[in-house]
Amino acid sequence: MPSALIRVCVLASVFAATAVAQDGADAPRCELFEFRALMPLERAMADLEHWSREELRVLAWLEVGDHRSRVLADPREFHRFYESLARYAEGGNWSPTAWRWYPHVVRLDDAGRARFIGNARFRKPEVAIWLFAEGEARDETHVRIELVPVDRASGGFVTDDLVADSFAVVPVESGETGVVYRVRAEREEAYGDWTEARIGQRVAVIVDGVIVSAPIVMSRLPGRGMISGSADAEHVERWIECVRTANRSDPGVVTERGESDERDDAEMRAVLELDRRVSAAKTEYEGDSGLVRSVEQVVEA
Repeated sequence: MPSALIRVCVLASVFAATAVAQDGADAPRCELFEFRALMPLERAMADLEHWSREELRVLAWLEVGDHRSRVLADPREFHRFYESLARYAEGGNWSPTAWRWYPHVVRLDDAGRARFIGNARFRKPEVAIWLFAEGEARDETHVRIELVPVDRASGGFVTDDLVADSFAVVPVESGETGVVYRVRAEREEAYGDWTEARIGQRVAVIVDGVIVSAPIVMSRLPGRGMISGSADAEHVERWIECVRTANRSDPGVVTERGESDERDDAEMRAVLELDRRVSAAKTEYEGDSGLVRSVEQVVEA
């Protein structure tokens, strides 16, 4: 395989869930494909107070209601965090930031362990929120999820930047299912420039709102790539059809309306009230474990 091609390891569940259509589901628009830069640690450290509050909101939201279990069951459920924030923002209570958190799913085998973005023998060269404890991460029989901030201010490439008809299923030597894609001609140079500017940096390949790979850019990339994984060809073909028809409604997540929205909004108000109380108490942040303890203390108060 040419080194310039990106090989993306995709969990079968991501492709499969994306491909299952739900009749009558009025889900929000989402990008079926994104290629963006990760938020580097130094950016977070440059504005630690603001960053800590953003991290606190996510951690607090995970502890309210059944959010954590829902995200663990289907990582695409994390989109509800931003849906609720967007509704809350209509009242001028919150402004979007330059980054956005995305779930990253890793199956814990010998190869998978190394794919954790926040993992370097459990040190964190990039910023990440683990949805598990370090001890749990050593259990190799489970899938683990981390939330990783993606830099949206520095641009990137999304569904509309790709040639819809270029998506095709191809065989992969490992026996997995592969999908090739190509960037639109008018965006190829920008694609090359964007990747060249990030040589040596980690980027995120996002399928249906979930990070499926975070490769380090080794060289300027041509306007093409390949996604591969263990999903069966039928599921992959359905996902390709979604891309070809620009159907960005998330067919794999049934988004409930009415009472669900009211519940989510009430939970978000609780999260932001927690944020206010923590800020007022001038909580000291002592790394991730200290932050989690602070959240738990305020929730119990």
